[in-house]
Amino acid sequence: MNYHIMVDEKFIDDFINDAEAAAPTNNIYIINSNATALKFVKNPLARHLPMCSIRFWKTISQINANDKLWIHWLSADAARLMIYLSSSIEVGLFFWGADIVATPSQQYQEFNYDAENLTFILKSRSQKKEKILVFSTAKALLIKAKILAVAAIGGGLRLGISNFKSQLYYSGTSAHKQLKLKAAALKRISYFMGFNSYDLEWIKERFDCNALFVYFFYEVGANSALDQPTITAYAAQKKTFTIWLGNSASTTNNHLDALITLSKLPYDCIEKIISPLNYGDESVDKIYTKTVVELGKKLFKEKFQPLFVYIPRAAYYELLATCDAVFFYHNRSQGAGNIMIALALEKQVFLKKQNTLHQLLTTSDAIQVYSSAGITNEDLQKFDKKIAASNKKSAVQLFDNEIKLKNLSTYLS
Repeated sequence: MNYHIMVDEKFIDDFINDAEAAAPTNNIYIINSNATALKFVKNPLARHLPMCSIRFWKTISQINANDKLWIHWLSADAARLMIYLSSSIEVGLFFWGADIVATPSQQYQEFNYDAENLTFILKSRSQKKEKILVFSTAKALLIKAKILAVAAIGGGLRLGISNFKSQLYYSGTSAHKQLKLKAAALKRISYFMGFNSYDLEWIKERFDCNALFVYFFYEVGANSALDQPTITAYAAQKKTFTIWLGNSASTTNNHLDALITLSKLPYDCIEKIISPLNYGDESVDKIYTKTVVELGKKLFKEKFQPLFVYIPRAAYYELLATCDAVFFYHNRSQGAGNIMIALALEKQVFLKKQNTLHQLLTTSDAIQVYSSAGITNEDLQKFDKKIAASNKKSAVQLFDNEIKLKNLSTYLS
């Protein structure tokens, strides 16, 4: 049996459909969320079992050496679970990105943030530290105490003691302790499920990790995106461009630095900038979003058009199809679905060279990606129908559903 520890996110329902197609009735899907009701996951096979519930630990206590544990988002709770379960149980990780590359944030802030965003983060962290510390520490202790209790009640004495040892050794909120916990968890995994081997290389350069790379991708609705009409006007017909900025309200989008970079383009060459700020970690400080909007309006006036309301996938791709270029300023792997769909829609894509997605896309020279760090009007003018069509063909080939389902069948059966 496969035990999946998952988060309440928009990709999970499609994953459950894929997993059931590949290995029917051989999976238990546990959504670890403290919310009263799930926001995104609607699949009836999903079990809403918070880790601080007795039902969670009663379910987990059934795992044995013939089963596998699969982590979909490496939270601190999931990492502890990986560590104190028996070493005879194989563990696999479905790679998301931020759970590893951006956590703890202090550890990777020099890598993830450019100058303006880093200045904002450091200032914001300093202002909030004293006010939040007491409350967050007390809340964390209460949650840990509850988990210890329910683990012992629901999972028995062995799980209760193992949980206690793990909580004791890996407790704390400092970046050092979070890093120690993550390192122990990554050392434990046998399978790394993802579509970009450069992500695993990034991890292995920094952690003791011997996981096997297994090709996989979360469904992002490529088919519905490909149904959208290709309405990009190429350089010969157009002098102004609509630019899509970022993929969410996450601070690692480096919106502030990105906007300053875009402001160096001739003002008249930009028709509008659409920036989705309607999705991301709900704990993200709203002051950041406000700061992004203020700067966007200051630099581009009415041309800057932020999105605040969450919209369904089909409508999202329909809007994306109206743009000429997508401009991402992440230093880490992020927004892969947006990028791949943009390529499939024949859009010009701008990425940072240190981004592992840039490495993946440019390895074979089959896809032409442009540098977002030094975007020029000439770059926008270079993009043509021939490049767009070639990019689309190569991008679609990166999403091989047959291989994905075959791998799911192999490792989940």
